[in-house]
This record gives sequence, structure tokens and C-alpha cells, in this order.
Amino acid sequence: MFKRIVTIGFVAFLLLIGVFFLFFKVDDLRIFPTSCNTVFYTDEVDNGNSEIIKKEVGNESIRFLYQLKNHYAFPYCGLGLEPKNTSEWDFSVYNKIKITIKSYDLSSVYVFLHTYDENVADKGHRLALRRMSHNLKLVPGKTQTVTLNLDEFETATWWYSLIQQDKSDFGVPDVSKTRSIHFMSGLNKVLNKTVGYEVYEVTITNNYSFVYLLLGSAWCCVMVVCWVYLKKLKTQPRHEIVREVKEPLFKSKVEIAYKPIETGAQVKESYLDYINTNFQNPDLNLSMVSEITGYSERTISNFISENYSCNFKSYINNIRVNEAKRLLEQGIHNSGEVAYLVGFNSPANFNRVFKSIVGSNPTEYLQNAQKL
Repeated sequence: MFKRIVTIGFVAFLLLIGVFFLFFKVDDLRIFPTSCNTVFYTDEVDNGNSEIIKKEVGNESIRFLYQLKNHYAFPYCGLGLEPKNTSEWDFSVYNKIKITIKSYDLSSVYVFLHTYDENVADKGHRLALRRMSHNLKLVPGKTQTVTLNLDEFETATWWYSLIQQDKSDFGVPDVSKTRSIHFMSGLNKVLNKTVGYEVYEVTITNNYSFVYLLLGSAWCCVMVVCWVYLKKLKTQPRHEIVREVKEPLFKSKVEIAYKPIETGAQVKESYLDYINTNFQNPDLNLSMVSEITGYSERTISNFISENYSCNFKSYINNIRVNEAKRLLEQGIHNSGEVAYLVGFNSPANFNRVFKSIVGSNPTEYLQNAQKL
């Protein structure tokens, strides 16, 4: 009996391995190091003056150092990886991207996927490719291997504004037409200081945990069924065996034990300082401030409500409007430019919020200020 169970178990194991490789296993797609093109860029196209300090592309790593300058409202520098022997990558059969990277005085880097989307109206626009981002948190000076879920990449809200289309015009991103992968300066921007990162590996891969669990559970069920069935064959008369095998023998349930993942405590910083420093980020929200500073959303909301008699959104809008008034009075930028500089995602939204707080639209406010 024991030998028969071992034989059946071995055969079942081989069959399940075959099922895995036949229906589930997909070879990893190595982006770097491999035959991909590398591009480096700054905010010069947006009239910025950020500067590339060093760019080195080797067989085993890409090193990129730069300095952000404050000439452009949202300064940036970036590294792009593009296909060399094809026009696009197909990521549709994968669910993970694995990155090995070392940062130099950076605590975060934005990872962008640029994908083709047929719903873009102006195909000739320089931002026609859909921008999907994921904030990669880093420990400065430490080489890290990080795995990101592809379905957690989100389309940047500013992208809809810049191509002048509504979010409702678009559906689920098509990662089967990915044109490039980018690494850009992250949330915590430091001006006039040399920072950067070194990339050692970028691989598109799959997480097979669910498949392993499914196939492992199937193998356990097969083994238990075989053991029960063979035991009945050994102990019951022949005429009873014929009757019994026509009926279900049992129902099994497999319990999976696991150890919860332990995560390190995040360093808390003043949430008001963070809001007051980053109000010009159009993506700034309560969830982001809570994640960055380590304070709960309830704590932040209650403090603002008790001390400023307004909610989180109103607090940010008041800061943005006050800064907008200062910029308008300088006379350097027009109303539309000021809207984006202070963090609004459209001039129309800026005008509406400005009037609700000040009592007049930006043009009327500027005229009254000039008279005074």
C-alpha cells in the first residue's frame, strides 16, 4: 500500500509540474542588462535648467547623477529604457516588475511606464503616450531589489490635463504596448544638490504564489484521496468495493499556515511642514501626506479642523490661492501659468476655487490690486 501511494504521489507531482510549465510558466523578460536603448533627459523641454552631472551606461549597471534647479515649477531629470529591436514590449502576460537599484541621497524615485493608448486624440502630442507611475521608496546608499505590481501603476492625473482630455475618455491601460520604462526624480526633491541612482537590473516577471498554492492543494487532495481509497480496498470485501467506489469518498480542506510580513516603522515628520512645502504638487492628497509622514489621516484631519476650522482640501486651497495672489501681483506669469505653478490641475478649477475664497476671479483681483 505504501509503495502504491508513493508511486501515485510521484506521478501526480510530475503531472502537476507539467501543467505548471504548459499553462502557467512564462519566461522572464529582461529589460536591463540586455539590448535596450538608454536615454537621459532633463526639464529643458519645459524651459527648466536642471543639469545632468554624470551618465554612465555599462554592461552591468547604469549610473545617473544630476542636480535639480528651480527655474521650472516641477523640476525633473530622468532615465529612459526603450526597446532596441522592436517598437514596444508586451507586458500583458506578466504581473511584476523587479528592480535592483542603489540611490545616492534619494529617498524615492518615480517609475513610469509609457504605453500606447488609442484613445489619445492628438497622436502627435509630445505626451501622447500614457504615463503610468509608481513611487519607489529607497534607502539612500543601500542597494535594494524591489518588486512592484504592474496593476498598481496609476495614470498620472497631470497627464490628463496636459493632453486636454478627461479621465473618462480612457479605460484600463494596455500594457501590451509599452514603449518605454522611466526612472525620474521622486517626491522629495532637493535643489542644487548632486543626487541620483544606479540601476543594476530591470526584469518583468510573474509571481506564481497563487499557482503554487493551487497546485500544491491539488496534490495534497490527490494524496489523501488515494490513501483513503487504497485503505478501503485493503479492508473491505470485494462486493462492497464495487458499491463504494461509485460514491464520493470525502471532502477535504487544506489549511495553509503563514507568517505575516514584518515591516519597519516609517520615520514621522511634521505633516504641516510637508503640506506647506509640497502644496504645489497637483497629486497631493490626505492619503499621500499620511503615508509620507507616518501620521494617520484622522490625526491630520482633526488637527487642521480644530486649529484652522476647515478640512484638508480647504487648507491646501487657501495656501495655493495665497501663493497665486503673490505670483499674480508680480506680473511675471499669466493666470493660466499661475494655476499650474501653485498645484491646480486646470485653469478652470483654479478660477473656481480662487473666486470662492477671494470673492473675485484672478483677473478681477489683479485689476483691483493694480488700482490700489
